[in-house]
Amino acid sequence: MPSRRTAHLDVLEDRLVGPKRIALFGHRDVGKTTLLAMFYRQASTGQVPGLRLAAADPSSAEYLAEKIAQIEAGEPPAGTLAETELKLRLYHDAARFDLIVKDYQGEHVTLGSDEPIQEFFAGCDAVLLCLDPEGSASPADRRRRQQEVEDLFERYIERSDDMTTGRPVALLLTKFDRVLAQSSPQGDPGPGDDPASWGVERLVESRYGMARHALARHAPNGAIFAVSAYGRGADGGRPPAELHPLGLEGPLGWLAEQLEAGDVERLRWLWDLAPDDLPRLSRCVTAFARRYPRSGRTTEYRTRLATLRRRRARRLLAGLAATAAVAAVALAAYDAWGYAGALRFERDNPA
Repeated sequence: MPSRRTAHLDVLEDRLVGPKRIALFGHRDVGKTTLLAMFYRQASTGQVPGLRLAAADPSSAEYLAEKIAQIEAGEPPAGTLAETELKLRLYHDAARFDLIVKDYQGEHVTLGSDEPIQEFFAGCDAVLLCLDPEGSASPADRRRRQQEVEDLFERYIERSDDMTTGRPVALLLTKFDRVLAQSSPQGDPGPGDDPASWGVERLVESRYGMARHALARHAPNGAIFAVSAYGRGADGGRPPAELHPLGLEGPLGWLAEQLEAGDVERLRWLWDLAPDDLPRLSRCVTAFARRYPRSGRTTEYRTRLATLRRRRARRLLAGLAATAAVAAVALAAYDAWGYAGALRFERDNPA
């Protein structure tokens, strides 16, 4: 049975070497499926600066293509009924991340639910919390949605040693085009396309203070983004004729930066905890180099690994030399003992 230390090292290695599991958390009708499809549509066609998103297997490509086709035909995607695993690849500058995201039925995050998606959330590497500021019109509904977020946070904190979520968390206000439309008098163009002009922080503080406080207290690298998968012009939840999504670059860029920062921190922990575990360190540095081929840290880690290999080789050679010396001494002693025995035999048995 592995020790607690070994189990901890195994978890660190799995997080470094394996694909990144991203939790898209939200109740029904917050727009998770639509957001996933539009993330892919925009980032796969060069419409998100500095990023590219690709489907990593045929089933993921077909699933997203079907949703995008519905949206482009003016139909919102139907509610998700079956849990679906999507394998994606996110390219950010010179980094490449293999991602696993799951689309699922929104009711499965309801308080008290113990659906399989909860197990996925428990092992994820980053969380995108989706809240629809227009979908939860009453204070009671908003409180219920925030209590679902609270429950997720408490599950993370229970497993934490420092009362944090232990992974980056961002709050996404979805369908924000509706908020922008309501905030502008008729005939007024309203706020521009720059999220900095949308008053997002004020809205979160006034409507989602509970979630905002939890994010600030327990997610040190947390962030808040306002996004719209359709852009302006949507009518009654139906996509407009021309799609101009808003704010998608913010969460995707933040996600890539946080995943890289997490890998750097985990590799530092691993080196501190197991500085002589050459096989494990080799696997993790190889995975890091594959994910960040042009990072300066990749060169640093490879240099440290080469130094560790040389040190181990020197220790091995020294051990072999010591073993050889002991063997030589033993052989000489055996020869001397044999020679002395022969002399005694000759002395005791004269011809």
